[in-house]
Amino acid sequence: MLFDPITPFTPSGNVVAWRSFPRIQRSKYSHRRELVRRTIVRVSKRGLIVNSNDMGNVTPSSDSSDWTEQVSELLMDWHNRVYAAQSAHYAAAQLFRRLNYLVGIPAIVSSSIVGTAIFSGLEKNSPRASLVAGTSILAAVLAGLQTFLRFSERAAHHATAADWFSAIRRDIEEILHLPKEYRGKAKESLDKVRKEMNRAAQDSPELSVRFWTRESRRFGVKERLKIP
Repeated sequence: MLFDPITPFTPSGNVVAWRSFPRIQRSKYSHRRELVRRTIVRVSKRGLIVNSNDMGNVTPSSDSSDWTEQVSELLMDWHNRVYAAQSAHYAAAQLFRRLNYLVGIPAIVSSSIVGTAIFSGLEKNSPRASLVAGTSILAAVLAGLQTFLRFSERAAHHATAADWFSAIRRDIEEILHLPKEYRGKAKESLDKVRKEMNRAAQDSPELSVRFWTRESRRFGVKERLKIP
């Protein structure tokens, strides 16, 4: 069961008075309460009554009956897809950074060698002149490839997309780890997540099939949802 309590609950579902817990047991929840404090405040517009001074007084004001098992499964599937996209974009960003170094460093070294050789004053027919000419051509080719393929820029775009999908993943985890009565309306939450996923997918750079296949398999992404 996906449940991350904000305050301790009795088996009957009633909130237990926070001060009635021993100090050791209170410290167990203190860190988690602080992490989800802003979560409760952020989703207050969905129908929560929030008292930021005492989180134990939070009162649900929405019915949780619309949060069915199918809705939770859909959110979990979106979570896996977003997580896979995040990991794939981070992997693509890392690849393009490496390619940028692989092409850029030799280009810089070759250009430096050519510049030093020219200033040293080589003779036209000397054996080193041919080597310098070849190095000059190599430097020009590497610089042209670096400019045309834009490895650094593409790495930055993939990193930005990965950060965006990471933020969406955390939003989904907020919803999944809150009690159902504190989530608000299921339709509104799903619409918000769906629109953000669509925006991220439209504005993100294209992923290679290899990266997506590997990460989707890793996170168990279902390509087709079974709708009863």
